[in-house]
Amino acid sequence: MLSTFSARRAPRTCPPDDVRVTGPGQMPRAIELIRTLVLVMVLVTVPFATPHVGDGAQGIAIGVALGVCVIAWIAWVRSEERYPAVVVALAVLAAAGGTLAGLSTFSTAVAIGCVVTSAAGSRLDFEVSAALTLETVAAFLIAGIAVGAPLGTLVGYPAAFLGLWAFGLTRREYLLRA
Repeated sequence: MLSTFSARRAPRTCPPDDVRVTGPGQMPRAIELIRTLVLVMVLVTVPFATPHVGDGAQGIAIGVALGVCVIAWIAWVRSEERYPAVVVALAVLAAAGGTLAGLSTFSTAVAIGCVVTSAAGSRLDFEVSAALTLETVAAFLIAGIAVGAPLGTLVGYPAAFLGLWAFGLTRREYLLRA
């Protein structure tokens, strides 16, 4: 028990640039396919949610956040799971996805934050994944409060982000033990 505690408290270092987050072939194709379908679903449905993309300042902000999400998502997929590239892509995706969910509270935009937090929890160090999760929650709350999102949404979405991050941590522990 003491060795487990000390191993968790041991200082962690970032892997070098040439180290992959996971080994080749460890990311099942089904997960990659589901992540791609989530992005397509968000791209197709968010523009039809209220407020519409381009309608006023909030609509313009939704369009910008959606565009940044797409670019960051592509960078994440193309990062070939190299640790620094994954962290940067997920950091941008966390900020843009949280903001998008806060601006478009009654749309599928929340799915981006859910994917970010679960992926960070399952593939990155605890400290890095915690920071990305908190970034997602903070971006959502700032945008949601700014546009007057309902209280239930301001409580529920962050709970979903935190729950999926915890799920990701559980998956990470499983992968490390396997």
